[in-house]
Amino acid sequence: MTEYGKQVNKCLIRIQKGDNEGLAELFELTANHLRMVARLYLDDKSLCDDVVMETFLRVMKYNGAFNTIRDGYGWLCGIARNEALTCKNREKKYAAWESAERMESKKDEWGEADVQLTVFFATEKLGERDREIAQLRYCYDYTLQEIAQITGMSKTAVYKRLAKIKKNFEKVF
Repeated sequence: MTEYGKQVNKCLIRIQKGDNEGLAELFELTANHLRMVARLYLDDKSLCDDVVMETFLRVMKYNGAFNTIRDGYGWLCGIARNEALTCKNREKKYAAWESAERMESKKDEWGEADVQLTVFFATEKLGERDREIAQLRYCYDYTLQEIAQITGMSKTAVYKRLAKIKKNFEKVF
């Protein structure tokens, strides 16, 4: 274990013993490193500090589970990585929900026929398969699973194609 890893372990052991100064020292020692770990996984770099804070909340909550023989720095980086991936997934779900909500509001505002025309024009530069997927999703409200069954594609492939289609929709809307 490196000297840096030993310093991190000492701080974690102090925290296990109830020493709050150990937490402050651990933060000073590792916060910038953990920000860099978060930056590797996040598209929105403004969320790095949130990931670091969540990492330290997890350290305080689960520090008793830390095995002092193992590398504490690796443990912290693993927590930061997991938090960054969780944050990234949450942001993707929010963006997808927001995009779908915009489409639903357009359905209410314009009516069904206008939405179908918009879907057609937004997807005219895409291939026939993508146009079909967009129509199934936005005009006929099929789920990803149903679209996958209809098209014979995997659910993941449908999701990825819809993500590409949504980028075209953002240009239209």
